[in-house]
Amino acid sequence: MAVLFVEISCEEIPARMQKNAIAALERNLTSLLKNEGFNPSTTRSVISPRHMAVEIAGLEEQLADSVSEKRGPRTSAPDKAIDGFCQSAGLERSQLEVRDTGKGEFYFASMQIKGAALKVVLPAILQQLIEEFPWPKSQRWGETSINWVRPLHQISASIDGVQLAGELKLGAGIVQPYATHTNAHPFHAEKPVPLLHFDSYLEDMKAGYVWVDQTARKAEIRRQLAHCAEEKSLHL
Repeated sequence: MAVLFVEISCEEIPARMQKNAIAALERNLTSLLKNEGFNPSTTRSVISPRHMAVEIAGLEEQLADSVSEKRGPRTSAPDKAIDGFCQSAGLERSQLEVRDTGKGEFYFASMQIKGAALKVVLPAILQQLIEEFPWPKSQRWGETSINWVRPLHQISASIDGVQLAGELKLGAGIVQPYATHTNAHPFHAEKPVPLLHFDSYLEDMKAGYVWVDQTARKAEIRRQLAHCAEEKSLHL
């Protein structure tokens, strides 16, 4: 089963919006994948002022093929109706099946549906995710028509460590190719961070002076506060 890793970078997200934003990213991306027939098993997510990231595991790389069945007109129906049914099903009349339903004989069409590939459907899913993201307040910038909480810098996606090719449509003919790297701390980081795996991303970002895991960041702030208080014989 495949593991999907998605990262979004933008300018500073207001603190009061971060908790709901990362919950919405995880929930909405999972929902969009399920709508396409995928069955994610586990998720992990993190957020910092400039970065949002989610990992979704247990995804099928390719969905199984299926058969769709459609009932058409009676065999005694006019040729025009039967030909119209053939056209809608994409089949010749010789490919239709005749069945007695107890209420007469009808034409049936059986159509093979190729299972969707994760890497093929992801660009449309990510586009919808960005366009419909539920920010309580958002803005547009430049000539773009995308609404986001603050100017959106980039989005990236990888499947099992292989980066997805594609682009985000920002409107007015402006497109932004998916990123392969992101920036950690804007002043102190020495090099960009590759966007391949959730765990390596957390470690690389931390090395670049960004604790993108909000739970770990909170614990570290508490630890430093307690240390400072102890040095001065104070209590938090």
